[in-house]
Amino acid sequence: LHSRPVAINYGTKGVYIAAGSNNGFMHMVRDSDGVEAWGFMPRAVMPKLATLAAGSATTPVHPYLVDGAPTQYIYDANGDGNIGAGDKVYLYFGLRRGGTSYYALDVSDPETPKLLWRIDKSGQFAELGQTWSTPRVGRMLFGGSTTPRPVLIFAGGYDTNKDNVLGSTVIGTNDSMGNAIFVVNAETGALIWKAVKGASAGYSSGAYSHPQMNDSMPADVLALDTDGNGLLDRIYAGDTGGVMWRVDMASSNQSNWIVTPVLSVGRHASGFSGS
Repeated sequence: LHSRPVAINYGTKGVYIAAGSNNGFMHMVRDSDGVEAWGFMPRAVMPKLATLAAGSATTPVHPYLVDGAPTQYIYDANGDGNIGAGDKVYLYFGLRRGGTSYYALDVSDPETPKLLWRIDKSGQFAELGQTWSTPRVGRMLFGGSTTPRPVLIFAGGYDTNKDNVLGSTVIGTNDSMGNAIFVVNAETGALIWKAVKGASAGYSSGAYSHPQMNDSMPADVLALDTDGNGLLDRIYAGDTGGVMWRVDMASSNQSNWIVTPVLSVGRHASGFSGS
């Protein structure tokens, strides 16, 4: 219902279109003849297929499956516009209402996809909510390296706690998931850095904590190159409590990355009545 298609130009191999659907697949369709080349179904959505097929009146809530929009990353080594030997094309997507996972597919050969990596709501990604935030891809410096590498940036997602406020006299409560921002290695899925809720503001062991990060972040992030050097160095992300967050990443050392709330127009704003 919410996945947006993305067109991938392989040059002499043609254009392919990727889009998710609520029958459980991420589809890859040839633009030349409109025929599907393949479909990938994540294991995480398979248990919902029986409910979807039954269409039972006792299950009024529509089961969402692959509901997230894909993002592409293209590495064309010689810049000739044709994807060939040594070039890379990766496809990334979350499940939105369908679940709490992100997936990366190696689609360098558009007819033969490979699972590159998967991120689940566990371990270093325990703060993930429903994966609504469409990943943003770019290049940046991290780990003290002077060599730019591709990264994927996304917000923590949606906490269905926010579904339960209709009819309430209070607009929203603090969330237990989704209140985070993640930067990961686009090739491996390894966590590079994250921002999460914590007792005090500061960096420790790969994470920046902030005590005001109370609300889930389902929106897409805005990732910027503010100095024009071709590398990402700033992120903006909004949350469901009406706070806009800014992440400054001018250094290649993650311990120097800083998170700041720059705008509050929701339930945390001064004078907000909560109704």
